[in-house]
Amino acid sequence: MNAVSTSYIEVKELSRQYLQGQTVVNALSGIDLGFERGEFGALVGPSGSGKSTLLNCMGALDKPTSGTVHIEGKDVTSLTGNELSDFRLENIGFVFQAYNLVPVLTAYENVEYILLLQGVSSEERQSRIQRLADRMDMQDLMHRFPDQLSGGQQQRVAVARALIGEPEVVLADEPTANLDTHNAEKLIELMLQMCEETQTTFLFSTHDERVIKSARRLIHLRDGKIEKDERKG
Repeated sequence: MNAVSTSYIEVKELSRQYLQGQTVVNALSGIDLGFERGEFGALVGPSGSGKSTLLNCMGALDKPTSGTVHIEGKDVTSLTGNELSDFRLENIGFVFQAYNLVPVLTAYENVEYILLLQGVSSEERQSRIQRLADRMDMQDLMHRFPDQLSGGQQQRVAVARALIGEPEVVLADEPTANLDTHNAEKLIELMLQMCEETQTTFLFSTHDERVIKSARRLIHLRDGKIEKDERKG
């Protein structure tokens, strides 16, 4: 009889293989992890250790070769089509290294798009975006298009888009990589506040010492395996 999981996020025996020419590469090998609601964790390790692959599998952006990911008891690795899209929309916020902003939409419209998909009213959309823009000190960016923004500014818009839908889980791939110290510290502070206030679970892949210092849990990956899992405090 299988034990009942009590973790909010449960990763079981997760493996991801892919072909590189004629060679099979084990990007992830038998990953077992559990996260409670409101955790603030970071995946750390050298490039190629599997950090981004693990985030993508947890968010059901990539399908594992074997193993499962359960979020609040739901096996996200088995979801397909509209069911998967709806689950991600309502439960998961993503921050991508490549930003993935829609070039023909302003920063405001990029952030608003998530709320439109969620069916949030016009008045509530405007109120939420205004509050978040104020907290992230990005009011002057909101009516610019992505090609009018620096890399760091696009990063902040991408983070705002991930947070605006009030997701249960935020998966962020190097979210501070292109931010100066002031904006990186402001972003980390905002995410810590959200973690405390709303019990949002945050998981980052990062090389940034500022994020590593703030994280309450560090999961060290190497060659697709967990090398060490340490909790602070």
